[in-house]
Amino acid sequence: MRSALVIMASAMVGLLMMPAPAHATRCLYPERSATGAFRSTMAAAQASAIGVWQSRVARKNGARFADWYYSGDRTITCRWNDNGTKFRCKAAAVPCGE
Repeated sequence: MRSALVIMASAMVGLLMMPAPAHATRCLYPERSATGAFRSTMAAAQASAIGVWQSRVARKNGARFADWYYSGDRTITCRWNDNGTKFRCKAAAVPCGE
């Protein structure tokens, strides 16, 4: 039991001694949104919406803010078309970068 506590305490000290990252994250508000193309699968429709979002953010704010997976407050909403045969998604997120 005592050795487990020593190991845990050593790990905590090690974490506290780690240097802070040299870069700071900056997020741009308000969030940006983009609607993708109609696709036959939801996964493809989501990928289309994310791609349009990334392209739009890169154009407006620069490539360093256009990483969907590094952005904040991500949401994707999808709907069927009127015939119920294809999906279309809208991606919204707060662009963040280093």
